[in-house]
Amino acid sequence: MYLRTFALSTLVLLMFFGVFLSLVPTMHAQTATCVGTVPQNAHIYPGDDQGLTQNTALGYRVYNEPSIKCDYTCNDGYIWDAATWTCNPPGGVYTCAGSIPSNASMWDAEETTDLNFATSWAEHTVADTPVKCQFRCNESFYWNGSSCQSTTCSAGFFWNGNGCFPVPTGPRCTGSVPENGIMFTGIDNTVSVDTPITYSAYDTDTKCQFSCKEGYDWDGVSRCVIPGNVVTYSCTGNLPENAEGYGGDTTGLIADNSWVYTSSNTGRSCEFFCKTGYRHMASSNTCELIPGGTATTGTTGGTTSGGLINPNACSFRISIPNAASGFVDIIMSMIPWR
Repeated sequence: MYLRTFALSTLVLLMFFGVFLSLVPTMHAQTATCVGTVPQNAHIYPGDDQGLTQNTALGYRVYNEPSIKCDYTCNDGYIWDAATWTCNPPGGVYTCAGSIPSNASMWDAEETTDLNFATSWAEHTVADTPVKCQFRCNESFYWNGSSCQSTTCSAGFFWNGNGCFPVPTGPRCTGSVPENGIMFTGIDNTVSVDTPITYSAYDTDTKCQFSCKEGYDWDGVSRCVIPGNVVTYSCTGNLPENAEGYGGDTTGLIADNSWVYTSSNTGRSCEFFCKTGYRHMASSNTCELIPGGTATTGTTGGTTSGGLINPNACSFRISIPNAASGFVDIIMSMIPWR
């Protein structure tokens, strides 16, 4: 009887000890938690706060990754804002997060308008695309992967698409390598006469050739661009005030061209003329008002260009070139016979 009671007591004790041991992992896991606070209008993915073996920081994730714990996402109808770590309703005022580097500019005003999400980080591109918050390096700068580096070299050095190198004595490769292009090295730059820099997809026996860097394609004209991007060319520089481009001069461009003044349309792109009553000043490349006003034909009662000329005459003013003063105004009047 004593032995039976002892055996039964031992069995009960062993069963209790076994249950205790089975609970140890669970008890240990329950002491670990997700650290941090879930933002308003967000929720933890189901099960992400269960079965933890150590304290784990909460973090945002667009999609649930079962192998990673303590992730949360925004509730339906809300949008994640990486700048403030909040879940906001759609229609909020969003901005391009981050900042653009020195010597760089946004492509245009559309980059920062009508944003419908807040996780738009400013990024460098070689062509303007529908994606928001993109920037490019300013003229005479190139993107080296982290900043806009100057392509202007000091005296005695030249730019070869990958840095400033000493100008070789004697004949050399002439011209420049476009952004995201790189010259073939070695014997390619050893020439007996000045040789223009040209594009080639492969290194050949021809001297002074360059190719586009990895991840870029030649557009067939003047740029190394991201494949699939639609490259838009434009008239560069500032169109002077009181000037106009000739019709069609800004369409169908196959390369960027600078604005240039011409007295008549020659058929080339990016040409401009001064509006009626203005003349072109070559020294400043501006369109200035002709002294005294426009070459305007008056009617009976006179004209008032810079003052009443003759209230009882049909008058007009002509400006003619003069070597000493630039232009001379001549006023001609026809007084009616009385």
